[in-house]
Amino acid sequence: MSGQAKHYVKLADSGNRRVQAFCPDCGTQLYATEADGPPRMLNLRLGCVNERAQLVPVTQIWAASSMPWLQQLQSIPAHSEGLSSAAWPPAAADGTCAA
Repeated sequence: MSGQAKHYVKLADSGNRRVQAFCPDCGTQLYATEADGPPRMLNLRLGCVNERAQLVPVTQIWAASSMPWLQQLQSIPAHSEGLSSAAWPPAAADGTCAA
């Protein structure tokens, strides 16, 4: 992206005003930050970052609003590509995860 991001301000569940930044051409979300005062933290939208594999998480926030199945992701088969590619870990004969 080149140029300036577009911004809008929304009211978060916490009651805080949050700036949401996005690409003015395609609408891709870029980041969110505080609306009042200088930004202390930028919440990057990783879909817009080429080097996202190098950005290893060091903490999780707002875990209380995470999907209840999030902790189960490691226990279900994952395909390296599409559904026709091999799954890891392989499923057992009954369709459950063999791991």
